[in-house]
Amino acid sequence: MKPSLAHDASSALNWADPVHRARISENLRSNAEILIEEIHATKLGADRAALFHDLSRVYSRLAVCDLDAARQAEGRIRMETQRDNLCRLTLEKMADMLEEMCWTAEKDMQRHYMVLAHAFGRTIGQEGLTGWFDKGPIGALNRLAGTVAEVDVDKAIGEREAFPELIKMARMIPVHQGVDGEEIESQIFRDGLRLFRRHQGLEKYSFEK
Repeated sequence: MKPSLAHDASSALNWADPVHRARISENLRSNAEILIEEIHATKLGADRAALFHDLSRVYSRLAVCDLDAARQAEGRIRMETQRDNLCRLTLEKMADMLEEMCWTAEKDMQRHYMVLAHAFGRTIGQEGLTGWFDKGPIGALNRLAGTVAEVDVDKAIGEREAFPELIKMARMIPVHQGVDGEEIESQIFRDGLRLFRRHQGLEKYSFEK
């Protein structure tokens, strides 16, 4: 049994490279299996001791790989959670601005709220959050954000009464129900949004063509 089995899994591979680390981990697991088989097949005490020493080194390196993988996974989860929160907050603020626009009679304030809603809708696209959610009320608001980002502000103000209805339709979709599902709530929302886009002179969504 070559002692190098304990360290050759990392030869010519870069531990700083995530792709290489995955390969190193695979190699180490394979080497551990080989060493265990060798230990079972070896009867001499000295040889078995050497094999156990190698196996210990392999497990130590494997522990480093697993710890690093866990840290990376934690980082990805934390980043996704942050993006979830950013998307939810932005969509809820957009919905708030659209509703505020409809509740005020002052023209200047209507435009103020619509401009803010438009900005929140654009933020969703700029942050790469279009389609981030595709289920439930938040998924429907995510879909609505694409339209809010596209509309002409002044033209949208002219049909402002449609926004509370669209938001209401969005909130009627059950949490685990897909926005593109065949259920009645999803269909009602999509039909309402499609009609609003037509009135605004917007093109159909690519998936509707």
